This record gives sequence, structure tokens and C-alpha cells, in this order.
Amino acid sequence: MEKKSSFHEMIPDGWCKDPDKSKFLFRLYSIVPCSIAQLTEFSSGQTSFPQDDGVPIWLGLCDLHADQLLSVETGQVHSDPETGTVILPNNVRNLNLPRSAYMLLATPHAIDGVEFKEPVTRSRLDRVEALLSIYFGSNAVYRQVFQAIFEAQPNGQYSLDGDVMAVIQSSNGPNMSPENWRLFEETSSRIDGVEDTEKKARIRRSLEFYQSGKASHDTALSEKFFFYWTAIQILCEGGGTMQTNRQLQSIYGFSKEQVEADLLWKGIVDLRNSFFHAGVKIELYKDAERYLQFLFLDLLRHELDLNPVGAALSSQSNLDLSLFKPDILQEA
Repeated sequence: MEKKSSFHEMIPDGWCKDPDKSKFLFRLYSIVPCSIAQLTEFSSGQTSFPQDDGVPIWLGLCDLHADQLLSVETGQVHSDPETGTVILPNNVRNLNLPRSAYMLLATPHAIDGVEFKEPVTRSRLDRVEALLSIYFGSNAVYRQVFQAIFEAQPNGQYSLDGDVMAVIQSSNGPNMSPENWRLFEETSSRIDGVEDTEKKARIRRSLEFYQSGKASHDTALSEKFFFYWTAIQILCEGGGTMQTNRQLQSIYGFSKEQVEADLLWKGIVDLRNSFFHAGVKIELYKDAERYLQFLFLDLLRHELDLNPVGAALSSQSNLDLSLFKPDILQEA
């Protein structure tokens, strides 16, 4: 969705040579509590703009009032009642920003025809937002109220979109067979019947972290990995990777080496180490996410002393699991 705006005058000149082939990502955050009169005082200490790998980040406090901005939100994803076809509606509306104190953040998205990947551009501003929160408190960037990608030429258009949704894949069901209903009800009943209160609380907490991974935006792929990994570790009593390996050995009758190779556990642990120790981003696409869910299922049934179903191993032939193969890591 596109519309013209005059926010360009808030961006310094000279950052590109060809405005027709350049763009910038622009965000506004509300600042609370903050009066217009306080803006001069609050901004007096700023002496420069930060950079990220040589790419400028523009930020500043501003007295702003804007009407008739475009805003687009992803509506309820649903199935057509007759055909079952997935429908993803977008709701476009006008956004009016009342006069108030705002924090501006912006950075180039394309410079003279060379365009960055959108997640890279967004991450630049995310990191600066984090630093602002660390040093000034989260009220300095209280709520993101507007975001768009602007063409660099004066009075150029801007574009925006709603939440990015991953492609619906058959590996994620719905698989509501009578047998799966039976397994679901068996598991739910067994959790409710756990008499050890600490164990019950731990299992429930692991399910909450699992749900956080499932509910994370499809753009937040590394965040998803964090939640699923944490869910597995809580379920396995925080015993570390070898404890989980031993439990998978028990479930499948495998050796340590078979768990590492045949269940791809070594590749998953390598990803975990790269993520937590080196900050490597993990592109947890849908098939890889589903495999972690199946591992969790196997471990949950083991923790509840239920008969194993071999969910992880049996799913492998239907999933692209190249992410978990040795030496396949995503660039930071």
C-alpha cells in the first residue's frame, strides 16, 4: 500500500546519490510521559548519529502531528466455509497521530540501487531501539506507532505491509484423526493427574514456552528457536543436552551416536551453541519448527510415562530438515 508524505525533510541530506533508486525505513515511537517543552532539554545531549556497519541510523526527538497516514493490519486468517481455501485479509485504514512528543528512528533500506534485505534493515533499528531503552528507559521508545519504507526522492511514496505470514504447509496439519484425538486426550488427562506438584508445574511451564514459540511472529525465527529450545530443556529438567540425548536414547532404543545422527540431535545442539554463544541467527522455517515440535512430543510422552509414538523419526521423510544437518548454519 502506498501514499505520499513529507517526512523526507526529517532525514539528513547527502546519504545517497540517486534518490530514484534509494529508500529508507522510517519509524516513530511515542514518548511517555513527555511534554513538547521537554523535548529541547531531552535532546540537548545528542551530538551524533550512530552507524551500523557503516550504514547511518538517524534518530531524534520531534514535535509531531500527522493526519491521514496509511496503516495496514493483517485481519483474521481463516478458511473459506465452502472450499477450505485459506483467506488472509488486509485491513487498510487511515492513521492520525495526535500532536505529541515522538522518537524518530530511520535508516537506509536501499542506496543507489543496492537494496538490503528487509529483515536486515529492520534489525538495524531494532538494535538501536534496544540501546535507547537500555540507557533512557523503555518509556523513551514506549510504543512504535508508525513504520514505513519511503522512496528517497522528495515527496516520494511510502509502502507498508501487515504482519508477514509464512506459507501454510501440510506438515502443520490439521491432522485431526481419531487416533490423534485419543493421544491428545490421553496426554491431557495424564498431565492433570500428575501428583508431584513440582513435576506438574515444570511440565506446564514447558508447554507455556512451547506455546510462546508457536505464537511468535513468523518473522521472529530466531525467537522461535529460543522458545522451543527452552521448552525442551525445562521438560528435561534443565539437565543439558546430554540429559536430553539420554532421554531420546530411552525413547528410541538408540545409542548416543544414533541420537546425534539419526535424530539430528547433534545438528540441533550445534545450532543451539551457535545461537547462544555466537549470536548466529537461525532461520527456523516451518518444516524445521515442526520437527522441534515432534521432538517435544516424544519427550513429553516419555516424561509422562506414556507409550512412545516415534513422532520425530517418522516425520523426517516428509520434512525439509537441512537446517539441522552438519555445517548448515545461517549467517549472522
